Amino acid sequence: MHTIKYIVAILLSATTITYTSAQIATNSNKVVLGWVLDGNNKTTLANAQIILTDMGSNKTDTLISPEGGTYSFNISANNNYAIFAQKGDLKSNISYFNTTNTETPIVHINLWTKQDDAAKLDLLTVSNGDKPRTTNTSMLSNAITYSIQLGSFTVKPSIHSQYLEKVKDDVIFEPLYSEEGYMAIVGKFTDYTKAENYYLKMIDIGYVDAQIVAFWGEKCLNISATSARKFVENY
Repeated sequence: MHTIKYIVAILLSATTITYTSAQIATNSNKVVLGWVLDGNNKTTLANAQIILTDMGSNKTDTLISPEGGTYSFNISANNNYAIFAQKGDLKSNISYFNTTNTETPIVHINLWTKQDDAAKLDLLTVSNGDKPRTTNTSMLSNAITYSIQLGSFTVKPSIHSQYLEKVKDDVIFEPLYSEEGYMAIVGKFTDYTKAENYYLKMIDIGYVDAQIVAFWGEKCLNISATSARKFVENY
C-alpha cells in the first residue's frame, strides 16, 4: 500500500480534506468477538453493556451491543483478559481468556446472560467459544460481512469530492477502527468471493489503494478480511 498523502479538493465547498491510503488491517492484529445472548429465550440481546478488562493493566473498555447482539474488541497478544455482559437484571458469567498461545487472530466468546437469582446456565466451555443456540444456521454468515474500503480521511469528505465522484451513489462512511477519522466503503457482501470481484472492479476504475475489510455486525474488524473468512469457514 502507498503511504503518500493526497489533498483532495471538495467540489461545492471551499474546504479541503486529507486523504490517506486505505487503513491496513494486518494478520498480527487480534480481536475478541461474539454475541450477547439472553439465556432465557436463547436469542441475541441488544443494548447490553459489555465490559472487557485487561488483567495486566486493570484498564477496562466498554461498549453497548447493537440490535443484532454482536460485540467485538481489539486485543493484544500475550495478555490476559476478563469479559462479561449485563443488561438490567440480566448478567453473564465472567469469562477469562488469554492470548499467550493463540495463533488465530480471533477469540470467539459468546456471553450468555441470566437473571441474578436464576439457576446457573448450562454453558459450554467458554474458553473455546459457545456457539449460539439457534435454529438459524445463517446467523454467523449474516454477522460477518465484507466491504471495499477506498480510503481513510481525517475529516468526513463530501460525496461530491473529486476522489469519490465515480462511486458517489454507493459510498458510505464508517469510523476508523484504531484512530479518529472515517473510512469510505462501498458494497456489503456475505460472500467473500463476491466481495473480491467487486474489489477488482474498484481497482479497475482507479482505486488502486482499495482493500477488502470485514465487519462483525455493525463494527469493522481490526484484522484482515482473509482472517475473518477463515474464521467463517472453520466455524
